[in-house]
Amino acid sequence: MDSLTVEDARAAYRAIRTAEPGGLGNAPAHDAATVGAAKLVAQLARLRVNVNATNYAGKTPAHIALERADRGVLEVLGR
Repeated sequence: MDSLTVEDARAAYRAIRTAEPGGLGNAPAHDAATVGAAKLVAQLARLRVNVNATNYAGKTPAHIALERADRGVLEVLGR
């Protein structure tokens, strides 16, 4: 997987900032999965951020990616 570019990070940040407000117990990887930011999920994993954390609904980022049928995020998560 390629490195996360500044453009990718900015696009993901804008998408996350315009998504539904927090309060769901989502970690950064959940938010990245919600907007389909596979490169950002990969970067978070490289930084040893817990990409398998569960939110208040018991969902992991992989659950979110599966619901969205997002193969890119699922591939990064090894699913």
